[in-house]
Amino acid sequence: MLEHDVAILNGLREKMAADHAALQEQPDDLEQLKAVLHVISTIRSGGMQMELQSSDLQERYRTRLLYAITAAERESAAAELADVSQLSHEWATLCETAERVDMQLAAVKIKFAEITKQQVQAVSWNAGIHVDTI
Repeated sequence: MLEHDVAILNGLREKMAADHAALQEQPDDLEQLKAVLHVISTIRSGGMQMELQSSDLQERYRTRLLYAITAAERESAAAELADVSQLSHEWATLCETAERVDMQLAAVKIKFAEITKQQVQAVSWNAGIHVDTI
């Protein structure tokens, strides 16, 4: 049971670390911008799921502490519970980082919107030329 909980905890932390690393990338093209925006969207939509998983893990570790028999088990369970309790703080920090990055990307979004608009105009102009020749 403990191994399963440790695996869940490590998986959540790895995902948060990967999301944090993805947020640090500066998009140079539209695909990179879409990838960063997807990470931000995933973080925003995953809040409730993360809270549920965090609460579940905290309750599991709290129960282990409650039913610990020896002093060594109590110390170990208390340390594990303190570690799991940091998960909520780490998630909140990731959410704040995602919001900050989203705000910082406003200028980049505008730039790519203008480029896309120009590309659409060029394609529609080229399509108009081809329609006239047919």
